[in-house]
Amino acid sequence: MTTVQIMRVRPSGLRSAAVVNDDGSIRPPPLAVKFPADCAEAATAGSVWDVAGNVERRCYVVNGVNVAEELLVATEVKYVRPSGELLARWISANIEGVGEVIARRLVRAFPDLNEIVRQGDVEALSRVSGVNAARAQSLIRKWPSEALCGVLEWLQASGLPMGLAERLVRVYKDDALAKLKTNQRGVISGMLSL
Repeated sequence: MTTVQIMRVRPSGLRSAAVVNDDGSIRPPPLAVKFPADCAEAATAGSVWDVAGNVERRCYVVNGVNVAEELLVATEVKYVRPSGELLARWISANIEGVGEVIARRLVRAFPDLNEIVRQGDVEALSRVSGVNAARAQSLIRKWPSEALCGVLEWLQASGLPMGLAERLVRVYKDDALAKLKTNQRGVISGMLSL
C-alpha cells in the first residue's frame, strides 16, 4: 500500500495526490488517484489514505503544456487519521491563513492537538506564534469531527461505502456511529434513499 494525501479533487473526479514517505515528506512525481465509487466522496482534499492498485503512466497536454503523471487506479483503500507531518500538511491545506510553518508549530506545540481543538481552546492555540484568535477559530470550525473519523473507520472495516460517512454525520451528528452499530441495515438504507 502507498500512503497518499489528497491535494485536490479534479473536475473529472480524479484526485491529485502527494505520495507520503515514511518520514512524512512528499515524493514527486505528481500522482492522480482514481478511487472506487463507494468511497470517492470521502476522499476530500487533505484526507490521507493508504491505497493500492494498478499504476499507469499518462501524458497529456493542458494549455499547450505537456504533462506527465502517474495514475493509480485504486482497488484497495484505507482511511488514515493524519498525525505529525501529515496533520501539519492537512492543517495548511484546509485552514485558511495557516501555512506549513504555523501548522508545524501547532503540531509540535501540542502532541494532543486533537483534544485542544475539540475543547475549543482558542487561548491555548493562540499562544503558538503566528496563530491569532481568528486562525484558532477557523481551525476549530474546520477540524474533522470525531464522529466523521469514527464513521469512516467503521464503514471501512465493514466493507460498506465510505461515501456515506458525511451524510450519516450530517443527519445523526455525534450519534452516527452508535446508530450504525445498533441498526446498520436501517440506517444505510435510509442514507441510500436520500
